Amino acid sequence: MGEIQPEPDRIYDSLKSLGLTKYEALVYMALLQVQGATATEIHEISKVPRASVYPVIDKLISKNLVSTSNTTPKRFSATPPEAAVKNMLGEIKKDADNALKALNELYESRPERPFGKQEYIWSITGEENILLKLKEALSSAEKEVFFAARWDFIKNKLSDITESVSPDVKIEIITSNWDKDGYPGIFPNASVKIFKEFNSYSRGTKNGASGVYIIDKKKVLLIMDSDADLDSASFNPPALYSESYGFVQFFLSYREFISGHLESLQKKEKISA
Repeated sequence: MGEIQPEPDRIYDSLKSLGLTKYEALVYMALLQVQGATATEIHEISKVPRASVYPVIDKLISKNLVSTSNTTPKRFSATPPEAAVKNMLGEIKKDADNALKALNELYESRPERPFGKQEYIWSITGEENILLKLKEALSSAEKEVFFAARWDFIKNKLSDITESVSPDVKIEIITSNWDKDGYPGIFPNASVKIFKEFNSYSRGTKNGASGVYIIDKKKVLLIMDSDADLDSASFNPPALYSESYGFVQFFLSYREFISGHLESLQKKEKISA
């Protein structure tokens, strides 16, 4: 009976990432080379120490990667690779689900900080991380949400976040454009104000990702422009998030300024008309 050929370290690493130890990987790979083998034969093929073979086999049996015969001496055979990998991925998913549940319980049980006490300003990078934080902030809204952002960013990046906001929450949006008929599912109950000057401010930027999001006048997420195109794989805008009183008040003042500016423009348009 021939020995298995030395395998690259990356194979062991791949099997380790699926939850196998080095000895488990060696035994499983050895059994793939034969129709069935005794513990002694497994030791000879895999070079796993004789005393470790049975404990390793027991582990592989518990993972549904090895089956055993009722003969004497016992013979062992490997589960086919496709089924084996499926079994291992299933165990990983089960462990991941259990970990996620436990971590969420820890996260949700953390004490709330009274407003005004959390003076940190958090820096967030990565589109996925930013959108997750925005979704979390919007879903926590109890009374109102205000944000100013360009239409291209809203329709391309925020359509999946719409359902995060409770229907009882008042939403006010200032944006460069609004296609309610073409995108009826995006914040359908929002009060929208069009600020055409957004387009002129976006000249010189590639994506127009910048925007400010104010939740219940207590939380602010500021997204800044990236130097990559909006649909590019390298699109990676920076963002700041805070519940700091001073930070929030600054952007509440910004909200009042831009809202007042829009009202002034609308009055001028009516007079000129």
